[in-house]
Amino acid sequence: MRQIKRLIAVAIPLVSVFSVLAPTPAQASTLVTGGAVATGTGTITPGLSTVPAGQAVRFTGRVTGSVAVVSTTAPAGTSGTVSFDMNCLFQGGSNAPETSASGEGTVTGNCTGTGVFEGTHNGTTVVGTGSVTVTCNLVYSRRGGAVAVSGSCTATATVNNVLGGTYTVSTNFCVVGEFVFVPTSAPTTNSYALAGSVQSYSSKTAPCQNAKSLIP
Repeated sequence: MRQIKRLIAVAIPLVSVFSVLAPTPAQASTLVTGGAVATGTGTITPGLSTVPAGQAVRFTGRVTGSVAVVSTTAPAGTSGTVSFDMNCLFQGGSNAPETSASGEGTVTGNCTGTGVFEGTHNGTTVVGTGSVTVTCNLVYSRRGGAVAVSGSCTATATVNNVLGGTYTVSTNFCVVGEFVFVPTSAPTTNSYALAGSVQSYSSKTAPCQNAKSLIP
């Protein structure tokens, strides 16, 4: 528990501002700016050592944050903030044999949870709660105690407006993240703790970044 608390203390200063822009006319054009912290634990099988080997990777964790939202199409004139709290599960494996010093791989998974919206719609105060689901395909690159991730995601949020009605928006975007990786077993690393920040950006303005470029 102390180790997780130390990781969270390291992760909070790493929170970065991020933006999401829907890439297709069929979706609401939604601009999002804010920050998110991700923390969690995972397993690695058969485990990292000095001997290169393919690994199966599993991660469970929590993502929390608050973002500002501006929708420029439907519903027009909506702006405010969304605070979210999601639980995540990702699984995957090595793209090449990994060691305790370095490794690369691919994971897929999703985060689900709740969101609270506070803002205005056409000048009227709106408060709503609802569900948030984010599905991602990610690649990771690890060098010692540093892990970078990148890839593409789809987010769907359903907000129950206290004024009546339900608003659902779906958005595609790219993500990058930088994390602190701490083994929690020895001498072979079969388990670990992870904490860091996530940044997202429009998949319309640039290709999704490669995680390899995030670690020197």
